[in-house]
Amino acid sequence: MFNVKKSSVKTRYKLIAVCLASYFSCQVNAQPQNYNALVREARNGNTTPALAWFASHASLNNQQIADWLQIASWAGEDAQVISVYERFSHQNLPLRAYPAAAKAYRNQKRWSESLQLWKRLCDKDPANADYQRGYLLTLADSGDHKAAIEHVNTLLKKDPDSRNYLAAAWVYRLAGQEQNELFASTMAMQLSSSGTGGKEYK
Repeated sequence: MFNVKKSSVKTRYKLIAVCLASYFSCQVNAQPQNYNALVREARNGNTTPALAWFASHASLNNQQIADWLQIASWAGEDAQVISVYERFSHQNLPLRAYPAAAKAYRNQKRWSESLQLWKRLCDKDPANADYQRGYLLTLADSGDHKAAIEHVNTLLKKDPDSRNYLAAAWVYRLAGQEQNELFASTMAMQLSSSGTGGKEYK
């Protein structure tokens, strides 16, 4: 009788262990799906759930930190971007994390920090026009119009598309060169209407 009861208890514990293992396995497998859903929702404009998720998790990998920076940037939360970046800047983050921090520093008029990050990005990926534009626009915003004009002229020679002409128009506006601004704006509109695309820089 004792042996039967003991065997029954062992069986019961085994069943409980199997159920728990199955439960926690489902939880682990479900987490990436839930996380991916939060990121997709953030891409569609609802950034609040994802930002709340990041804030409630103390342990994040480098990919998740990069997502946090990007999503906070989409939300226009510059102070949060800078806080998160400065908290994790010692880590080897994915390259996509740094434009968010560079933009946030630019928006906060912290020119030296922004330029340092844009320069780093340009050195890492010289062919990336978004990085080049971020760098020259920050130069212009900081008041270094001469360097910004030299940089945008080099970019236009390499790739005269509508986005680069829009960036040039902004640089010339800040530099007080109205004729060059008008020419660059006109070129941007013409190229955009022909299908090159672009958006206004501010």
